[in-house]
Order: sequence, then structure tokens, then C-alpha cells
Amino acid sequence: MSTDATRSPGGGVPAGSGLNPQIIGQAENALRALLERTLASAGLAYRHWVALSLMAGSGMPVDESELAARIEGVLKADEAAARGVIADLRTADVVQPVPDNRSLIRLTDAGRALHRDVREAIGPIVSGLFRDIPADDLRTAGRVLTLVTDRADEALAGS
Repeated sequence: MSTDATRSPGGGVPAGSGLNPQIIGQAENALRALLERTLASAGLAYRHWVALSLMAGSGMPVDESELAARIEGVLKADEAAARGVIADLRTADVVQPVPDNRSLIRLTDAGRALHRDVREAIGPIVSGLFRDIPADDLRTAGRVLTLVTDRADEALAGS
């Protein structure tokens, strides 16, 4: 009988699995520290970067309420915190309302430039971290981490 991380006795990750919450947390902390160092030099906090990235991904104006909900989901924050992030970005003049539809917001030219500059700064760092890892290993890690994230999100939604 095989044992996997979802059905192990006692509910923990099986010994010798090579992946556990501590390893995931250490990797996340190290990656985030590298990102936050880059963000600090641009005058951004992580929460602002998340919002900018969500907006830049589409390249189109986004509904402010939908953006707030997406920020809540990514940051595991409440609505007030998500709305605060958007307010901070407005104050910094990196997002603005769409004139003919005030429920939509878009990146300003400065916001697009800021997002581009940060992406360009972190690109070489990320490339260096992943350079010697086989593509199959990266795909497997991506699938596993996506599954763990989805299950954690389900557990949060149920609590």
C-alpha cells in the first residue's frame, strides 16, 4: 500500500517525501525577501506589487470591486485591506479611474513603467534561481504547489 501526503497516518506529510510545509515556507520566505528588496528600491510594498501585477496582467481597465476581491484572494486579506491597497495606488498616481466609467480603474503611464521596471529588475534574479533545474522538475513542482495552494484555499474558505 502506498502512502501519499493526503492519506498518511496521522494526517502529516510522510517521512522522506522530500516536500513538507517547512520546505515550502522556507522557499517562499527566501523568494519573498528577494522580491521585497527589489520592491523597496522602487518604493513599493508587496501588497502593492500584487495589485499592480493583477492589473498589468490583463492590460485592460479592471472593475475596482473585482480587483479588490482578487487582492483579497491572493493576499488572504479582508476587503478593507484590499481597498486600502487600491487607495494607496491611487494616491501614488499609479492607478486612476476610467473617466467614462468610474467603477473601472487602469494603470497610469507611471504605473505601467513602474511594473515594467520591477519586472526587469527581478527577471535576472528569478532566472538565476531556476537556471539549472530541469523543466520536468519545474512542471512537477508547479503542479504540486498549485494543488497544495488550492487545498489550502478550500480549507480557508471552509473555516
